[in-house]
Amino acid sequence: MLENETIISKLERLGLTRLEAKVYLALLKRGVCKASDIMSELQIHQPQLYNVILSLQKKGFIIVQEGKPKLYSPASPLGILERKILELKKLRDHLKVLQERFEEKSSQITPHMWVIRGYHNVIYQARKLINEAQVEIQILVSQKIFKRLKESLVAAKRRGVHICLMLYPDRIDKSLMQAIKEIKTVKVASTGQFCLIVDSRLGIYGPDKAFTDDYVTDYGLLFNEPITACILAQYLYYVWTSLDYFFPITVDPKEFPKKFVNHRSAVSEIDKLKAAGYLVKARVRGRWVKSGKIFSGEGEVVETISKPLSTSFIIKLNNGKEVRVGGYDTKIDDVEAECIVLEIHKSSKNKTEKEKMKSFNKS
Repeated sequence: MLENETIISKLERLGLTRLEAKVYLALLKRGVCKASDIMSELQIHQPQLYNVILSLQKKGFIIVQEGKPKLYSPASPLGILERKILELKKLRDHLKVLQERFEEKSSQITPHMWVIRGYHNVIYQARKLINEAQVEIQILVSQKIFKRLKESLVAAKRRGVHICLMLYPDRIDKSLMQAIKEIKTVKVASTGQFCLIVDSRLGIYGPDKAFTDDYVTDYGLLFNEPITACILAQYLYYVWTSLDYFFPITVDPKEFPKKFVNHRSAVSEIDKLKAAGYLVKARVRGRWVKSGKIFSGEGEVVETISKPLSTSFIIKLNNGKEVRVGGYDTKIDDVEAECIVLEIHKSSKNKTEKEKMKSFNKS
């Protein structure tokens, strides 16, 4: 009985009603039979059965042999499945065309924010954002979801995107080790909730339970606008600074100059580089906070500032003037940065890089 219910449930997923599934299953068991045989087995009336048979015939699930009486036989289950697969492929091709039209139209109107539900929806949207990343990615993610995103994240890392990856829970699955070794800048947490920010503008945020197929009460947000990204970036920065690096941190000079659009990520990177004994210079493009005029300057980073409501760094320009650089919508800094490029040079200070990194990794 339980086996029959399972089969009926699968047939319903192929587009049959419950009664249609029962009739088709009865035909599978009998092979070829008359209508009276099915009526007797399922205890249904003749008019009702003929309506079901007509529907099954239209859907390609049964074969009718004309005669007196008419005989009915089931179509091959494998043949039905192959036909459904072909239909889905054709449908996919049509939907691709519609998707292109949708993306073309939706890109013309910003900002955007959407409600998102379901595991497969979040995976699809997250992959799409990661694949489009140009500069940097901040992501707080469960190992379950990371398993589905790791290829896209590794590919982003290989094309030069700066990634800050926070994984939870803190006991890492061995199957993920190769991917996180490639990403390098990884920290682990005991718990968390999914948050992805791409290029300081795009992202997804929400509790993990909102991203399961059987949970419909809660929801996540898919956004394409800078204000939400800025608020969540502040949250992720303080999560990031509260955690330890999973791997001992090393600096690869080949990655520099390195570009940032999130000033907090730049501050985190500056702290790491200075701890490794490097002299750090920054090229900054943005606007003066007071006048709103365009700012473009470069100089040595002399200090970083991390406070509960303020994260910034100070550069000493070539003319000797010191300028405090913040991020989106800052009110207390001299410059609101839109783009930051970090360069590194060997420092003449006493500590070796190895000693400094050992100290930094412990902190």
